[in-house]
Amino acid sequence: SYPGIYSLRTSSSSLTPGIRDKGLVGYWKFDEATGTIAYDSSGNGNIGTLYGLPTWTIGKVGGALSFDGNGDYVSLGNPLILDFPTNDFTVSLLIKSNSTPYYESDPNYSATASSILDKGTGWTVDGYGIWFTKDNEINFVNDSNNGGRGRDDLKSATKLLLGEWYHVVIQRKSNIKYIFINGVKDSNTANVSNQEWSDTTRPVFIGKHDVDTNYVKPTGCFQYFDGLIDDVRIYNRALSAAEIQAIYNATK
Repeated sequence: SYPGIYSLRTSSSSLTPGIRDKGLVGYWKFDEATGTIAYDSSGNGNIGTLYGLPTWTIGKVGGALSFDGNGDYVSLGNPLILDFPTNDFTVSLLIKSNSTPYYESDPNYSATASSILDKGTGWTVDGYGIWFTKDNEINFVNDSNNGGRGRDDLKSATKLLLGEWYHVVIQRKSNIKYIFINGVKDSNTANVSNQEWSDTTRPVFIGKHDVDTNYVKPTGCFQYFDGLIDDVRIYNRALSAAEIQAIYNATK
């Protein structure tokens, strides 16, 4: 364990009954400091399993996981509670990227990015994800394969600096996609595909993309994340701007 690591988590970052914990379906603090399990603090039992030896370290709030961009990831399994076909949802997390994704042009794949969190984004599956692009942007991506491929990208106006902590939130609210950076709305757009984002067979990954393994590699189009991830929360509702700001204030 790390001396003093738990003293870094202040009481203001604890769940507030009736406010920040309402609709919380998954919460991974990454405070374990040892082992290959990341426990779910939401009470829903969505245990994460570590693969490829991501390392426990000091985070922005308490502990965090450090990913080296070369095969490290966490699998949360594929519980239905983390699947959002058409309903509102919010994902909140803290990241610090160590490097910009390597650019490799590929005629079949137009995107080059590392995956922060991903559930079923790929040519033949439906889902949602948070990517870190080759231009240091956050990309809130969703795939809808009903009736044909429907990929919608929403990229942040903010370009993230390497080695700096950022609070990143993606949200779908009434079929509109939003990105918040450090508690402030950064960008939004209508979900033009207007279809279900659902594939109940696909796991939720942290640090890894869900696509053919030929493309999940250190220098491929879809790369493992290189950096630190902390305080991952998933809600089955759209948080208000004030709630998002409150989470940021409690973790900055």
